[in-house]
Amino acid sequence: MAWWCWLILATGLMACVGESEEQTWWDRAPDFVLMDVNTSSARFGEEVMPRDYKGQVSAWYFGHSNCSICSLRFGELDLIQKSLDADGYDIAILGVNDSGLEAYNTAFCEGRDLPWLQDQPRENVWKSWQAHWRDLFVLDAENELVFRTNLTDNDLSDEANFEALRLDLLDAI
Repeated sequence: MAWWCWLILATGLMACVGESEEQTWWDRAPDFVLMDVNTSSARFGEEVMPRDYKGQVSAWYFGHSNCSICSLRFGELDLIQKSLDADGYDIAILGVNDSGLEAYNTAFCEGRDLPWLQDQPRENVWKSWQAHWRDLFVLDAENELVFRTNLTDNDLSDEANFEALRLDLLDAI
């Protein structure tokens, strides 16, 4: 790898452009195993991992259970999931809480059916995925990154943003 690629990576940018093709910062989603702690989720109490969703599109939302904006976005993602399910699309949306915030999970998940996975220090999914608050990673059926977006800047309470994300998820099929 060229010295300038290392410089770009060291400064925190997520991609390095080579001579002929762009390389993402990971080819496949880093694997992990976390427990679903949302009592309303169909996967409650189960260990969940990205490879469980191999063969379908999946979206992984990183939020803090003590954050009101994260909670709003998670609720909006739950509505997108219900819309996709009603239309017969096989796309899974899941959330990942940062470790140390377990105490807020019950209130955060109230009224939502999406799996809410509790990160643990031994897994440290937030670090391995280089996630930031309200990041959404969309993976294809091979667990390869299709796109990453941050829902801080893409407010899903705006109908246009809500529909745009829904269409982006469908495009990932």
